[in-house]
Amino acid sequence: MTIPGVLEWAKTLIVRCMLQIERFSHVSPGDPVANWPIEEAFDTLQTIEGQFEPMRSDTWQSLLER
Repeated sequence: MTIPGVLEWAKTLIVRCMLQIERFSHVSPGDPVANWPIEEAFDTLQTIEGQFEPMRSDTWQSLLER
């Protein structure tokens, strides 16, 4: 059994977690870290909303089409 979008969601989640872990590993010892632009925060919000939309509408919607 496969559920559409699960692999896409998992890949996105893993990449974002890895970025946060990398950032934390630099902040902990006091190293300067890069800031991400607001556009990336908007992309993250769209990704999260894209995960909830199929539950609300009971349909599948690709994150790539958003």
